[in-house]
Amino acid sequence: MQGARRLSQQGALMNAEYDVFEILSDNSLIWRTCAQGRKHALEILNAVGKQTSNACFVIDLKEQKIIGGVNDGHSTSQIITNENQPAAN
Repeated sequence: MQGARRLSQQGALMNAEYDVFEILSDNSLIWRTCAQGRKHALEILNAVGKQTSNACFVIDLKEQKIIGGVNDGHSTSQIITNENQPAAN
């Protein structure tokens, strides 16, 4: 499947490649939005991260992997280049 079928916050159906989540203070997750394209997903992640001090991350839905995170104790956002080694953005 090329992208997951999602319902956006505005109620429109779309095919998403990436989902952006926020980790709340009680360690629960909240879905923030979805995105098309890796670059756009990471831009959204950075924008969401500026609106909260909570950790946020992006998942590649096709690969089922986290590709980036912000506000997670690192001084810069992280882009995952492979499973074991994050590279600073």
